[in-house]
Amino acid sequence: MADRDPPPGSPRTGVMTSSEVVAMRHPELDDAPLRSRYGLEGKLGRGGMGVVAEAVDRRIGRRVAVKRLAGPPTAEMVERFVREARIQGRLDHPAVAPVYDLGIQSDGRPYFAMRKLEGITLAELLHRIGQGEAEPVAQFPRRRLLEALVAVCLAIEYAHTQGVIHRDLKPANVVLGEHGGVHVIDWGVARVAGESGPQVDGGAGTVGYMPPEQARGDVDLDARADVFALGCLLFELLAGAGYHDGPRDPYPSVRAPDRAIPPELDLICARALAPERADRFPSARAMAAALQRHLDADHDVDVQRDHAAAHASRAKAALARVGPEGDDDHRAEAIREAGLALALDPRNADAAVVVRALLVDAPARPPVAVQAALDAADADTVRAQARTSATAYLTQVAFLPLFLLQGIKDWRFIAWMAALVTVLSIVAIAAWRGHLLKFWTWISVIGNTALVIALSRVLGPFVIPPGVGVVVAMAVMTDPGVRMWWLVPTCLGIAPIAALALEEVGVLAPTMYADGSSLVLTSTVVELPADLVVGGLVAYVIALVVVAVLFARNVAMVHHATRRSLAVQAWHLRRLLGDAGEATAPERRR
Repeated sequence: MADRDPPPGSPRTGVMTSSEVVAMRHPELDDAPLRSRYGLEGKLGRGGMGVVAEAVDRRIGRRVAVKRLAGPPTAEMVERFVREARIQGRLDHPAVAPVYDLGIQSDGRPYFAMRKLEGITLAELLHRIGQGEAEPVAQFPRRRLLEALVAVCLAIEYAHTQGVIHRDLKPANVVLGEHGGVHVIDWGVARVAGESGPQVDGGAGTVGYMPPEQARGDVDLDARADVFALGCLLFELLAGAGYHDGPRDPYPSVRAPDRAIPPELDLICARALAPERADRFPSARAMAAALQRHLDADHDVDVQRDHAAAHASRAKAALARVGPEGDDDHRAEAIREAGLALALDPRNADAAVVVRALLVDAPARPPVAVQAALDAADADTVRAQARTSATAYLTQVAFLPLFLLQGIKDWRFIAWMAALVTVLSIVAIAAWRGHLLKFWTWISVIGNTALVIALSRVLGPFVIPPGVGVVVAMAVMTDPGVRMWWLVPTCLGIAPIAALALEEVGVLAPTMYADGSSLVLTSTVVELPADLVVGGLVAYVIALVVVAVLFARNVAMVHHATRRSLAVQAWHLRRLLGDAGEATAPERRR
C-alpha cells in the first residue's frame, strides 16, 4: 500500500485504521495496484472471510497468494479482515505465512498478499488416508504427522508469546508443505491480548475443535483453549476420526483399538482434551515437549524390534522343546521370552503365536505350581462340602428325639441312627477343620450307605432311601478329586436293594407286603400315625426337591462363572495380541 499523506485534517500515521481504509478513495488505493502489480490466476481456496487466489507479483517476480474479502465491504468486515492481515503479519515465524502487502480495491474490499504455500491441508490428507489411499499413507507415516504436530504446537506457542490465541485450530487450517514445512493459516478469529476496539465474539471458531469454555462463549480465553484444539488434532491424527464425531472418550485407542496407539500418546491426548482447562497442558510448548519425548524414545524402535525378534526366537525354541506332558521349565522360558518380546514390540507376530499356543494348548500335565494350586482349591471344595454335611448331620441329631414322641418299636434303630449320625458329624467337623481330607469322601460314602439302609426301616427301602441316596451322591460328586467315582452311585444305589434282600432272607423284619392288589408299607422301628406319614412325606418331597435344585443351581453358577472368566480372559488376550498369530494357528493344529 502506497505511503502517501492522508486527506486534509487527518493525522499522518504509519498504519491505517479500519475507518480510514473504508473512507479513503485515493487513486493509489483503488484496484489499479492490485491489477497492475499482481497477475491473478486460479483460486486456491476460501478462508473464514476471504477468497484466496494464486497470483504473480510482477515487481519481484515471485508467486504469491492473494486473499480478498469475500463479502460486502462493511466497516465491521473490513476491520476484521485488516485485523487478520495485521495479526498474521506480526507473527514472524516459519510456520506462519508472511504478509507482503496490504491494500484496498475500488469497491472498498481489502486484500493482502502473502507467501503461497505449496502442500496439502491436514484435513485433505486425513481424508485421503481414511479412504485407504496408499500414497499419502506412505508419504506421511504417523511419525511424520506427529513431528508436524510438534511444529504446529511450537508455532502456536510463539503466537501465545505475542499475545495471540488462534481459536480456530483444525485440520483445514494446517498445511503440510511439499518440502517438509508446516504452516498454520486462517488467523481471522484470533484473539489478541490488550487489543483495543471490538474483537471477534468469544464463541467464534469451529464447533468440533473448540474447548467447552469457548463453546460457552466465555471471553476470558487463554492459551489452553488452543491446547484443547491441539488435542483434537492429535486425536484425529491417531484415531482417524474427530474427537466430537463419536463417544467423548479422550483416549484414541478406545475409538480405534486396531491402530496400536502407544499408551503415552493416549495419555498426552487425554490431558490435552481435559474438560477443565486447569487439567490440560499449561502451554502448547509443554504439549510439544511431551510429544517430542515420545518421538525421541521412538528413535530406538528399530533396536527394540531387533531385541524383540531375538526374544521371540528364543521363545519359539523353548516352545519346541516342550514335550506332550508339558515341561515346566521350557514352558516358563517360552512365556517369559515371549512376554519380553511383546513388551519391546507389541506387534511381534512370532511372540504372539507362542503366547497363543501356551494359553490355548494346555499341557496334559499341569505345571507343578499349578497342580499345587488346583489341589489347594480341591481341598477347599472338600472342606466346604464337609461343613455343609456337618450342619446336615447335626440337624438330624437334633431331630432324633422326635422319634421318641411317636413311640419306639425297636430301640436298636434309635441307637444305631444316633451313633451313625454322631460319628459322621464328628468326622465332617474334622474334615471341615482340615483333617482327614483324603478320607472324608469315602467315609461319607460308606457312612451314608449305612444311613440309607437304616432309613429303609422307616417306610421301606423304596420311599425315603432313594431320594437321600441321590442327594448324597450329588454332594459327593462335587468333589473333583474323587477317584473310582463309579463306586459312589454303586454303593448308594445298591443300599435300598440290599435292605430289601435282607428282608427277603429274614435278616431284617419286612417293611412292606402285598394285601390283595395293595402294597402295604409299615415301619419296623417307630410308630407312624397315618396323618403324620402324609405330612412327613410332603415335607420330605419338598426338602428333596429344594436340596436337588440348590445343588444343581450351585453347579450351574460355578459353570457359568468359569465360562465368564474364560471369556473375559480370552477377550483380554485378543486385545493384547491383536490379530498377530491368528493366521498361523491352523498350522499348529495341523
